[in-house]
Amino acid sequence: MRVENETMRKPCECGSEVGYVEVKSGQQCMYCTECGTWQYNKPKERPSRSGYDTISTLHLVELENGSKFYAGRNGKDKVYLFKNDDGSVSYCRKLS
Repeated sequence: MRVENETMRKPCECGSEVGYVEVKSGQQCMYCTECGTWQYNKPKERPSRSGYDTISTLHLVELENGSKFYAGRNGKDKVYLFKNDDGSVSYCRKLS
């Protein structure tokens, strides 16, 4: 697979700013369009995680000892959020 007319991060030594991407062994390799020399390997694209860690509804739970935490669901999984003494928040997910 080859993708033409990609703008490179920086110009090639020959002066060209346009390259093409060729996939070799799963890696996206950028080559200069003018002279054909390898420039760099593009970073691998990660699949989108949007919606993956979305918590539908959180409920404030107060225990008898006065400590509080939030509980909710992420699909089938139970999710717990705890506020630590230093103000940071801990995230815990119990898989179903």
